[in-house]
Amino acid sequence: MKTLIFHIGPDPYGLRLDAIVRVLPLLELKQLPLAPAAVAGLMDYQGAPVPVIDLSVLAGLAPCQEYFDTRILLVDYTAPDGAHHRLGLLAEHVRGIRELAPEALR
Repeated sequence: MKTLIFHIGPDPYGLRLDAIVRVLPLLELKQLPLAPAAVAGLMDYQGAPVPVIDLSVLAGLAPCQEYFDTRILLVDYTAPDGAHHRLGLLAEHVRGIRELAPEALR
């Protein structure tokens, strides 16, 4: 299974490549007052606002740093009510794509 490798803090993580719509460079985000700490802000993607979630903050760590290889992983997800949404995931140290066996992922 093709997997995009990135880090949350010191730990490597992977996301199936077929779950990712696009990998974007770190873009300017509009800050949202009163948003939860894990919401890094809103980005404009093809004229539509997309919330961006900081995976490091979501994991209870310090916010993502602006490294050369920090990226926004654009994904689609289905909410519990069945509605489809687009979401940006802010990830540090995006390392590239690896072929991994499904049992290698936990």
